[in-house]
Amino acid sequence: TERPSPPEKLGVTNVTKDSVSLAWSKPEHDGGSKILGYLVEALEKGQQKWVKCAVVKTTHHDIRGLKENVDYFFRVFAENQAGLSDPKELLLPVTVKEKLESPEIDMRGYPSNTVYVRAGSNLKVDIPVSGRPLPKVTLSRDGLLVKSTLRFNTETTAESIIIHLKESVAADAGSYELTASNSSGTTKATVKIVVLDRPGPPVGPVVISDVTEDSITLQWEPPGYDGGSQVTNYIVLKRETSTAAWSEVSSTVARNVTKVMKLTKGEEYQFRIKAENRFGISDHIDSECVTVKLPYTIPGPPSTPWVSNVTRESITVGWHEPVSNGGNTVIGYHLEMKDRNSILWQKANKTIIRTSHFKVTNISAGLIYEFRVYAENAAGIGKASHQSEPVLAIDACM
Repeated sequence: TERPSPPEKLGVTNVTKDSVSLAWSKPEHDGGSKILGYLVEALEKGQQKWVKCAVVKTTHHDIRGLKENVDYFFRVFAENQAGLSDPKELLLPVTVKEKLESPEIDMRGYPSNTVYVRAGSNLKVDIPVSGRPLPKVTLSRDGLLVKSTLRFNTETTAESIIIHLKESVAADAGSYELTASNSSGTTKATVKIVVLDRPGPPVGPVVISDVTEDSITLQWEPPGYDGGSQVTNYIVLKRETSTAAWSEVSSTVARNVTKVMKLTKGEEYQFRIKAENRFGISDHIDSECVTVKLPYTIPGPPSTPWVSNVTRESITVGWHEPVSNGGNTVIGYHLEMKDRNSILWQKANKTIIRTSHFKVTNISAGLIYEFRVYAENAAGIGKASHQSEPVLAIDACM
């Protein structure tokens, strides 16, 4: 048995401010017996004596406890039963100092920089971070550092930053910024956490429009947070304010607007809206209370009518349109007349009067008449005017 040949390919794999990492290959010849290990030695530049650092079985070794900014030479011997090989020596000395490398955050494992967690579940995100010296990594949201809690914190290792989130809730969802810094530079990366959950409530207020006597249109804004899964439908409920019970109008409303039909005229209602996605149903929002009725009312009274062109056979009555049309165009008028001594009013027109005057012909000569008039719109016939001055049905004297 002979001594082995020296180790091959001795090189430096890493340098820090107090250590040097070496690696080498096995000798070409083991001298006829198994290699038992390797002796690693160092020589501080300017000194005479080589110092034994370690005897190892592996083909690599980290030499620690070196002085910063000092140059060292290194050599490695192989050993078998017969003894030590000649040394393999590094040709150039190594300066012990931190090798500077700007930080890098590696998001390749996370498509679209997004991670998903079911509400209530735990999340562990391991993101590789490199750089020398080891970067300091922080997590922030909307420009504010995320305070470390037992439930939500980060842990930095030599290779990565690990985000730990326990029992996630919807409020944890959002965009976070990772910042890795060392003396060589700073880099940032975005991490989007999506908490898969039922959506947040629809956003109010509920806008009420197109109120009629049996229907109403409701509109609202989609939830601010969709739970990481788009809203598939809205659920709309109603109740008459005289009761506490809600009943479903529809659970398949596709858009954030709906027309509710078949309501009872004159009844006051309140409406409730919830959003749904594949993870569940949101909390609700409620509308104001609203009475279903026509958006307009019957007209006010026309002016007091006046009389002209009086004969024994006819009297022409005129008037002005009402001050208030109730919010809807007046379509015409109804005229009533009575003998001054009677208490009964009777209709003067058979069909609605489209103008603001009317010639009354069904009168008896010699009687004294009074007139009053009503306006009509789409809501119905309004209040009566004051009655006219009494007039005697008689030919005018020549």
